[in-house]
Amino acid sequence: LPGIPFEESHRIFDSDTINLLGYFPRSVTISGLGIIGIEFANIFNALGVEDVNILVRGDVETSTKKLGMDMDVANELMRLLTESGVKVLEGTSVSEFSYVPPPGADDEYIEMKLND
Repeated sequence: LPGIPFEESHRIFDSDTINLLGYFPRSVTISGLGIIGIEFANIFNALGVEDVNILVRGDVETSTKKLGMDMDVANELMRLLTESGVKVLEGTSVSEFSYVPPPGADDEYIEMKLND
């Protein structure tokens, strides 16, 4: 994804590097409602991460149709995710990373400005 400073922080991951996570996060924000994002949201939620969010640029229906997902299955999946505590934020994307801790920093948070 353009504009995401993966190399600038030990707190921002993509679907390849998230498997190298060396700590248990308190919160996770996932950009996009693709199959991999849905899987990781479910995994982190099941592991007990307190605050799991999925940012959906458009709406859930359009995003799941792009995946070719049956709408009944998509609706049930979204119901199960939200009932389990995952927050799905439609019409939302990251417009800017206000603060990203540099590699090796003890800071545990990233500040993002969101478009909604």
